Amino acid sequence: MVMNILEFAREKGLNPKKMAATKGGEYHSPCPGCGGDDRFHIWPEQNNGSGSYWCRMCDKHGDIIQFLIDFHGMNFKDACAAVGKELPERSYQSNRDTPRIPETHQAAWYPESLERPPEIWREKAVQLVKWSYEYLMKNNEILNWLEARGISTSTVDKFKLGWNRGDKGTDLWRSRESWGLEPIIKDNGKPKKLWIPVGLVIPKMDGDEVLRIRIRRPEGREPEKLRYYILPGSYMAPMVIGKDRECFVVLETELDGMMVHQAAGDMVGSVALGSSGTKPDPEADAALKKAAVILNALDFDAAGAKAKSWWEKQYEKNKRWPVPEGKDPGEAFQEGVDIRAWIQAGLPPRWTLRQSDPGREKQKKQKPVQKETPAAVAVKSPVEIPDAVRDLEVLLKKYPVQILNKETSLRLLEDEKWSQENWEESKKISKMVYQPAVFEFILSHPEKIITGKNLIYGENN
Repeated sequence: MVMNILEFAREKGLNPKKMAATKGGEYHSPCPGCGGDDRFHIWPEQNNGSGSYWCRMCDKHGDIIQFLIDFHGMNFKDACAAVGKELPERSYQSNRDTPRIPETHQAAWYPESLERPPEIWREKAVQLVKWSYEYLMKNNEILNWLEARGISTSTVDKFKLGWNRGDKGTDLWRSRESWGLEPIIKDNGKPKKLWIPVGLVIPKMDGDEVLRIRIRRPEGREPEKLRYYILPGSYMAPMVIGKDRECFVVLETELDGMMVHQAAGDMVGSVALGSSGTKPDPEADAALKKAAVILNALDFDAAGAKAKSWWEKQYEKNKRWPVPEGKDPGEAFQEGVDIRAWIQAGLPPRWTLRQSDPGREKQKKQKPVQKETPAAVAVKSPVEIPDAVRDLEVLLKKYPVQILNKETSLRLLEDEKWSQENWEESKKISKMVYQPAVFEFILSHPEKIITGKNLIYGENN
């Protein structure tokens, strides 16, 4: 008999309730780690019938072995024994009589296809999106708020963002059956309602169909920790924008994916996962496997860092590329980071320019024009050097940081220990490099390694 996560979840005092019948069923319950109501999801038929799980709040996820490690306090060896699973082949240290058993375990992964919501759900979702979109397009206050976050009105229109104003400002409640969802009976015997909170409506579209609705709730609404809410029944595959592109940026939120498309959609596609623990579905996996470069911009926090090793193992073109300021592109934009320049710096610079500037091909047919290097500019007229470049020069002379300026990459070279001990200074230099004037100056620099001594030629040599 195959042991299942459902059994161990019930041993923890949980009572997972079946929410969907597809793929062998999906069950929801409070998370045994962080609590809540129905944030913990279990798919009992995955992993050959032993199940898998994911908490959409604390992001713990994995197979039955990882469940026992996370929530039953077992080590890897004991967890394998509890489910009757043989230990993997041992790897030995110098003393071959002492086996080394891995203390952490990761479930095998493959991209899974997900079932789309039922037809009645999709019909209701279209109505909600249309109603919310029409209201948002007339609300300058919310449009201005989105503009300040990096989302233009044309992007709002393209992706059909909306604002659920609710019923006179209060959240909407509907019967689950009216949306084609299975009924849930609460402990008090009453049917559970479908909650549709006030907030920014972020749909995942497929043509005219709506497959997912995520709502970004306003600040100050209880529970405050639940900033993003996914309408039950939604299709949980990542949002892929520009799937025909050769390079991709991997992010967490759909809003960041839309902003990246707005800033650099001619250069890159974007894959918005929804959370750092979400894995690509077959559509996203196919796009990423053929990519020339994958800029992995998962949030610059503990969860994003934890996902780093998985992505590096799965996709050889993956390159960790966090934003230089803040934890995600939305925060970086608000801090003044040029999103296009940040993306461009992660790609082969000359390849990027060749891809994104249609006028460049016409230039090639004309008589070649000698391009001025920073050296020529500095010698010709020092006052033409941007002030931001001079500010960067001061910092590069003061701190042990250099800039690698190769055909295939542009990045900072700094001692890891120094950067950890001087985090603010490191971020300041990184942010300065991605300012448009500085970025363009560095791209045309003749040296591969740029320092405080050679950043501005003519004045130092």
